[in-house]
Amino acid sequence: MTSTPVTPDPATGSATGSTTGAATGPVEITVRGHARRRQAPELATVLVEAAADGEDRDAVLAQVTRACAAVAQDLGRLGDVVTAWSADQVQVWSSTPVDSLDRPIRQQHHASALTRATFRADAAVGSLVQSLLRHRDIRVQGLTWELSDPTHTALLDTVHTEAVADAVARAGRYAAALGLGEVRCVAVADEGLLGAGPTGGGGGMMLAKARFADHGPDGGLVFTPAEIEVAGTVDARFSAR
Repeated sequence: MTSTPVTPDPATGSATGSTTGAATGPVEITVRGHARRRQAPELATVLVEAAADGEDRDAVLAQVTRACAAVAQDLGRLGDVVTAWSADQVQVWSSTPVDSLDRPIRQQHHASALTRATFRADAAVGSLVQSLLRHRDIRVQGLTWELSDPTHTALLDTVHTEAVADAVARAGRYAAALGLGEVRCVAVADEGLLGAGPTGGGGGMMLAKARFADHGPDGGLVFTPAEIEVAGTVDARFSAR
């Protein structure tokens, strides 16, 4: 018995090609299933930089070393509010600026080091960031919000299961439109592995951006992160009669 391929466009859900009259054999249907879930972030990671400049190399290095030590001491006092933190080695380099006539002036020395600290998102993240900023030579370079690994894995399992169910439902609708009954899955794969190119909606986690609200009642910073989206996409091929 001859198979009659009817392959809907995975991105739009529209069928490509045409059929004439009733199908005389199994019809092949290829679809793309999607699912997504959103959840409030559980972790906040702040990237803090200690940096200093000056004509005295040793003094510049000492400034940054002191700032890093102060940040480390603060993080150590916070206990289990901080789930993890790490500090890079201090980097030191020099430059020789010039004046408006391109004449070299005194050599400048620069030093910097990065510290990454991850907090529980239910902590007062704004106040924690403010406490770090009170140190001289410290500035915040970034703040990202994430899910814990177990939560992310569980959500991925959920959206992939739901994406398969979405693919089954899509195939069923196409089969019904063709007047066919029995629909059987013959292949399922990650997005793009059945021949159709990816559409950019594959499985993964989007990190939430930090939103700054007005200062809180106590004058401290208040962060309101967006929910994190976890998406799943699968390609599936079905045979229908």
